[in-house]
Amino acid sequence: LMTGMQAAIATYMLRSRPWFLSLAAGMWVGVFSFLQFLNPSANWYGFGFAFFVIFTMHEFPSSMWRNVVVGVLIGLCFGFRHPTAIFLGAGVVVAVIFALAASSKVEGKAPFQATILAKILVAMVLAGCVAYSLLFNSEISVIFYIAMCPILICAYALVKVDVSNKA
Repeated sequence: LMTGMQAAIATYMLRSRPWFLSLAAGMWVGVFSFLQFLNPSANWYGFGFAFFVIFTMHEFPSSMWRNVVVGVLIGLCFGFRHPTAIFLGAGVVVAVIFALAASSKVEGKAPFQATILAKILVAMVLAGCVAYSLLFNSEISVIFYIAMCPILICAYALVKVDVSNKA
């Protein structure tokens, strides 16, 4: 059931693309989810909660209710698998900061204090990603294959973020 829901969400989120791309994305997610987690485990549920959070943030406009739903989903994920929920929450923080940066570019120049606060938050997420990657991975290849993408996204955000506090 979880695999089917994840595949449906991936297909739905790419509905504006050509039909074969959205279908391929749904099939890829379904195959990955099923093959990766043949037996239900905390990892599988964390992957499912991550899909629901991404779907909620992608499909619904920024509002108090969307934030509540995302917070509840991250809290439920925390009940199943702590590290996944922590990284999911860090990803939400960085995504919200990127959304604030996009809205502040439309409105004009952002205030200095809000930009510094956003950069501090992103730096904390970046430090957590780097520390976790270095301290808890026994192989250096894992850092390059898995952890490098979030680290590069955070580094890019640290350099480019310019936000307003009017979101």
